[in-house]
Amino acid sequence: MNLVRRVVLPLILALLAIAQAAGSTLVIGIYQDVSQMNPIRTTSAANLRTTTQIVESLFRLDPQTGDLVPHLALGSERIDDLTLRVKIREGVSFTNGEPVNADAVKFSLETLAVEPTQVVALGPVDHVDVVDEYTVDVVTREPFPLLALSLALNGHVVPPVYYQEVGPDGFAAHPIGSGPFKFESRIAGQSITLVRNDGYWRGAPAFERLEYRPIPEDSSRIAALLAGEIDIATNIPASQYDRLDKASGVDVASVLGFSAKMVILDSLDGSPLKDPRVRQAINYAVDKDLLLDVLYDGHGRVSTCQLSTPVFFGYNPNLQPYPYDPERAKALLAEAGYADGITIDYKYRTSSGDGELTEAIAAMLEEVGFTINHIILEGGEFLRQLSAFELRNAATLGMTTAPDTTYGHNIFLQTAPYSYYRNPAFDEVVRAASKELDSQARQSDLWQAAEIACQDPVALFLFSLEDIYGVSERVHGWNPSPDNLFYFEGVTLD
Repeated sequence: MNLVRRVVLPLILALLAIAQAAGSTLVIGIYQDVSQMNPIRTTSAANLRTTTQIVESLFRLDPQTGDLVPHLALGSERIDDLTLRVKIREGVSFTNGEPVNADAVKFSLETLAVEPTQVVALGPVDHVDVVDEYTVDVVTREPFPLLALSLALNGHVVPPVYYQEVGPDGFAAHPIGSGPFKFESRIAGQSITLVRNDGYWRGAPAFERLEYRPIPEDSSRIAALLAGEIDIATNIPASQYDRLDKASGVDVASVLGFSAKMVILDSLDGSPLKDPRVRQAINYAVDKDLLLDVLYDGHGRVSTCQLSTPVFFGYNPNLQPYPYDPERAKALLAEAGYADGITIDYKYRTSSGDGELTEAIAAMLEEVGFTINHIILEGGEFLRQLSAFELRNAATLGMTTAPDTTYGHNIFLQTAPYSYYRNPAFDEVVRAASKELDSQARQSDLWQAAEIACQDPVALFLFSLEDIYGVSERVHGWNPSPDNLFYFEGVTLD
């Protein structure tokens, strides 16, 4: 009996503790490692999936409807064309004890406004005035109708004393916020572990820890899910949907996200694609429905000549997809002076998984008279060429934005850092929409912008794809969100 008490009983208790610890940790297999843990210095969803568990914003998008809802803020009202008054929720603290108040919001937003990575979202903010302890006026340099939405997506509120003590890099090494989880540890290239914030103002999560494991290979990520090593696997290829759907112990969850797959078309001076008829021909030459069915098993929606879906503000319901019409494509090429054919460079990056898609598009283009120079680039070189205006004449890529078409249109303005598109009429109407506070007038401007971008194509419009996740059956109450972030309210583990 003494032997049982001294040896066996402690062993049983230790095994029970290990089992309980494992059971209270939700493990997510992500397709790429987190490159930046300071949310002020990133806009990438791949990073924000982790940081938004720690650092929160004044508003957020409802994970099911996509509607803008208050979060650290109670609400807002427009004082004048340049001023948005925001009322802050009282009684909320950062996990280091600093209060979430007007001073914290002022510091955070003014820091964000001068951060280069946030220039599109919060660059228009001129300054923030403290009205009282829980009220601020956010003042912009010009009318900015997207301010509240930008405060949801990019308005990360950080503890000002701690942030200034450790600096941006120190904050990235150990972020602190008011969110449902706290940073615990990171093993470079292997894992990021967060621990539950028991004092979370919305109520503590039902599980103790949240762990992110970077597993770049799709097959390895799926194998880890099937083996029970992870609970959620992100970025599941559409080709694996049915396999996981039939597998025991796992479920498949999907959502049509705020992203669009496209081929950017270079219309800069000297480009063979400068003539809009050539870009129209490309859109007629490609069978988008076939590509979606064959390569993605139909898990998506063909783009209706615009890089958005009906949930976006500014989506134009009057536009239709370019139909598959190779004869029309040939006729347009002939009208543009290319009856005997045309040669273009077509690029894609090795890390994107777009190889099959690009090859299939190239084959369709060759059927109507294009000669394609295939150029495959490493991911870093692809991004370098994108910013250096060397990504000519065509390149496959995806675009993820907030559910307002202004964001997508802004990318193609002549002054935008990565724009290969030139159309003064488009620029004029997009700039008008970006300053228009009347929602009906702004919608009209955005519809007009979409019509211009369709008739004088900014891209080969392909489709919006579903974001597909594999989920262990021990996870209950979790659903994916179209903004690519994670929300765990009400989620429990077996």
